[in-house]
Amino acid sequence: MAYEQFSKLSLKWLRIDDKFEKNLLGAKLRKSADEENLPSDVLYDCVLQIKREDEKRAREVISFYYDLFLVIKEISRKVKGKGFVVFVVGNRKVKGIELPTDKICADFFISFGFNHIKTFVREISNKRMPDKNSPSNLPGRKSDTMKYEFVVVLKKKG
Repeated sequence: MAYEQFSKLSLKWLRIDDKFEKNLLGAKLRKSADEENLPSDVLYDCVLQIKREDEKRAREVISFYYDLFLVIKEISRKVKGKGFVVFVVGNRKVKGIELPTDKICADFFISFGFNHIKTFVREISNKRMPDKNSPSNLPGRKSDTMKYEFVVVLKKKG
């Protein structure tokens, strides 16, 4: 995922190490798109579709979600009692396949003993990205960029 492109200048101003990219979610590429056993059927349905077109991109996607799973595992460990988690995500597209990160995150939290309460959908206003881009780099082929963010609300089972 290209988060470093949007963060690099800010991180330089903050004098944060130039090698931060190696610590981003998904920076360590998994050997196979099937390597991890993550608790989300919807994730694997999407990865399988991407894998049919591009094995490397499927590995990049699973690497990102594996790291996200580890983050959610740590968050889950820190939430006490019947505490709440509110997680805000965007559902991006890879190879034309929309990755339902809101549902995937809910699956991950559920595997750690949470109940999914509700997901709110909000339009992203004042976004800095263009409304369309050309992910394939083919002239005239454009795709919509993220227009919505998803606010996933979960509660830990007591």
